[in-house]
Amino acid sequence: MGQSFGELALLYNAPRAATVVASSACVLWSIDRDIFSNCVIGGVQAQREQNAEFLKSCKILSFLKPEMLQRLLDVMKKKVYEKGATIIKKDDTGEEFFLLQEGNAVASVDGKTVKEYAPGSYFGELALLEENSRRKADVVAMSTPTVVAIIDAESFKNLLGNIHDRMKEHANDYEPLPESK
Repeated sequence: MGQSFGELALLYNAPRAATVVASSACVLWSIDRDIFSNCVIGGVQAQREQNAEFLKSCKILSFLKPEMLQRLLDVMKKKVYEKGATIIKKDDTGEEFFLLQEGNAVASVDGKTVKEYAPGSYFGELALLEENSRRKADVVAMSTPTVVAIIDAESFKNLLGNIHDRMKEHANDYEPLPESK
């Protein structure tokens, strides 16, 4: 509920890239190309430009070429958390990579803080760097709002596979995590 689709075909005047089928009864609103162009396109473009600037500001992504940033924008989703909300739960399967856009978050293991995150930092990569890996820590929002950009595991591997080694180096900066019993 509340999500949209089909905008890329309208933005780029291109054929649809996928078929969308309802998995349950739903109410769907649609607008035609003219209305979309007149009402929405400016806002969508402004949001994409804002998101592109954010991605460029992330140190780990700073070397990406503009076309790669555009591909990331196409797959990136945003989510907003309230203070105290769990973003990542320890031992869950890692299926998403997170870039902190606004707010603050902390990673903790058994209640002990192991890492603090500020805007521009990222987390969730450890479980994606190794196949079928589990989350090593809880990550909790520490402010309202805490806004994260999310990239799913498949897109992460397809688009960011070339920064694998850089992220492994970054993983060495984490404080040692306690051994699981």
